[in-house]
Amino acid sequence: MGITIGVKVGSANSVAVVASEHSWENSLSVGTAGLVGSGDFLDRVGDPVPVLDDRGQSRPAAQIHAEAVAALLTRLELTDTVDHLTVVHPDTWTSQAVDEAHAALRARDDVPTGEISWIPESRATLAAVEHSEGAFGQGLVIGYDLGASALTVTVLATGDEPRVVSRPLRLDSVSGNEFDRLLLAHTLRVTGVDAELADPGRASSVLDDLTRLRTDCRGAKEALSVDTDAVVDVRVGEVSTVARLVRDDVEDLVRGPITESVALIREAIASAGADQPGGHPVPVTAIILGGGGASIPLVTEMLSATLRVPVLLDPQPGSASAAGAALLGMAALGARDSAATEPTAEIPGLVPAPSPGERPLREIEPAPSTPVTTPAPRLSRRRRGILITAGAAALVLVSATGLSVGTGLVGSTGEATPPPAGAVTTTVAATPGTPGRAATTVAGADAGGRTADAATGTGTR
Repeated sequence: MGITIGVKVGSANSVAVVASEHSWENSLSVGTAGLVGSGDFLDRVGDPVPVLDDRGQSRPAAQIHAEAVAALLTRLELTDTVDHLTVVHPDTWTSQAVDEAHAALRARDDVPTGEISWIPESRATLAAVEHSEGAFGQGLVIGYDLGASALTVTVLATGDEPRVVSRPLRLDSVSGNEFDRLLLAHTLRVTGVDAELADPGRASSVLDDLTRLRTDCRGAKEALSVDTDAVVDVRVGEVSTVARLVRDDVEDLVRGPITESVALIREAIASAGADQPGGHPVPVTAIILGGGGASIPLVTEMLSATLRVPVLLDPQPGSASAAGAALLGMAALGARDSAATEPTAEIPGLVPAPSPGERPLREIEPAPSTPVTTPAPRLSRRRRGILITAGAAALVLVSATGLSVGTGLVGSTGEATPPPAGAVTTTVAATPGTPGRAATTVAGADAGGRTADAATGTGTR
C-alpha cells in the first residue's frame, strides 16, 4: 500500500494531509487567496456563468478550483508516488458541480496521481473523528461545519457505510468571517477609533489599516480558543494604541449567532427524521464539529447544553476533513488490494484498511480538552453485600455512641442570624468525636459537588 493525499480547498484556507499505511507523512495549510488569488469561487462551481479571477480573466469556477488543488499538491514537494487522491468538496455541491470539478482536475497534467475520488466534507470530518474517538454504530450524527464563509449542517447515517441522509442546510450569518467582523467592531469601539471613522472619506483613507487590523483580530480570536486573553495592536491612521481582549469578549459577541445555529440543527434533525423508513424518527447520537470556528469553546458548550447530546471534534478541527479524506483514501486502497488478492470474496469492500497509528501533525492549533476521569469498576454482588453489611453495623455503632454521650455531639441550639446571600459562613459539623469542628461552606453552592466545564468537557466520549 502506498501514499494517499486528502485535499480540502476552502474559502479562507486550503489544507492537504499525506498519509501512508503506517504514519502521517506530511501536512500543509495555505491561504486559498495565496494559491489562486481569491477564495470566492467555491459557491460558483457548477454555475455556467464564469468567474472573473484576480488577473482579470473570465474562467469557469471549476478550473480555478482545479488550479488550487494542483498548486497545493505542488507545494507539498512529494518525492514518492501518490497512489490515491481524495478531494473534499462542500456538502452543498450538486452532482453536476462535482462532475465539472472532477473533469477540470483530470484535464490538468500536473496532478501526480491516477486515482481521484470526491467526498462531502461532513463525511470526511466524520472519518477523522472516528479515527480519534472510535467508530459509531447504527444511528444518526449531525455534521456541524463552521467555516470561514458559512455554517453548514448535515445529517449523516453512521454504520458500515456512512452517508448523507438529508439536504445540507447553510447559514451565512454564522461564520468565521462574521465573527471576525463582530470582533473588529468591538475593538474599534473600545479603543474609540470608531468615532473617527464616522466620516466616509476618513474611513476610505485608512482602508489598508482596517484590513490589517481585521487580520489581527482574526488571530486574536484563534488565540482565545486556547488562551484567556490576547493583545491587539491598533494602528489606524494617526491612532496608535493597544486593545486587550479576553475570552468573555469573544463569547459575548458570538453567543447570539451560535444560538441561531441551534434552530438550524433542529430543522435538519426534523427533516432527517421524516426521511427515515416508516417516518419514525431516529435518535441523534452525537454532533461532529468541523471547520476553524469549531475551536471556539463556547460552540461545544452551547450545543451540548442546548441539544443534550455529545459534541465531538477532531483535536485539530480546521484540518480534520483533509485528514479524514486521507484515511478514506487509504481505505479505498485497502479495498482495491483486497479485491486483487481475494477475487472470490463476496464483499471485498468490507475488508478494513489499516489506519495510521499516529495522530497527524497538522498546523492548526488544537482545541482545549478536559480529560475524562475513568469510571470506577462495578462491584460484584458478593462484594456489595459485604459493604452493605459493614455499613449497617457502623451505623448501629454510631447511633449507640450518640445516645450514650447525649448532647455532647450537638452544637449550640441558640437562634442564629442568617448570613447575607453569597457570604462565607461557618457551621458546626456534628462529627462524632470532634465537637465544635468547623466546616466552611458558601451560600448557594451546588450540593451535589458537580462542576460544568465551560470549554470542552461536555461531549467528550
